[in-house]
Amino acid sequence: ASLTTPFRPPSVLQDAVASIRVVGVTVANNEGTYVCRAEKDLVTGMVSVNESLEVTINIVPLMQAITVNTATVLRPVLECTVRAKPDPTIVWLSPSGQQIVSGPRNTFTITETGPDGNFNFLSRLEFNRDAIPSDQGTYTCSATNSEGSDQRDAVVTISLPVEVLDNPDV
Repeated sequence: ASLTTPFRPPSVLQDAVASIRVVGVTVANNEGTYVCRAEKDLVTGMVSVNESLEVTINIVPLMQAITVNTATVLRPVLECTVRAKPDPTIVWLSPSGQQIVSGPRNTFTITETGPDGNFNFLSRLEFNRDAIPSDQGTYTCSATNSEGSDQRDAVVTISLPVEVLDNPDV
């Protein structure tokens, strides 16, 4: 096989292999159909070839650090942001390693939003009641899709308020 280049003077490449390298890939701008087209020259008899390739970009789940809001609230909220494509399955694990079940009658509510325009998902783990000392420990947010998985830990520490008794005799 040979390929005639568009350079002047024209040159012929024997057993040519063409390739494309995309640098700075972004999902929104680089997904789609790529077409390689070679045309038949009526004078030389070279054959026209059209080849197309559908490009889909997948993203292994990648998490940011978990945000924990326990400074001034009795009901902690843990937030886990995940960037992934295709959509990930996100689960929360308790300090004992058990998967947390969401619901109004359970200790926790899990809400998820996403994806946004950058394939970010947000998962929030909220306490449905005031936290107690047995709730403290390391909570894990885990995300998995067909490309892989990632997880992040957050440590929740429960500090009970100190009661000051008004006793002048002490």
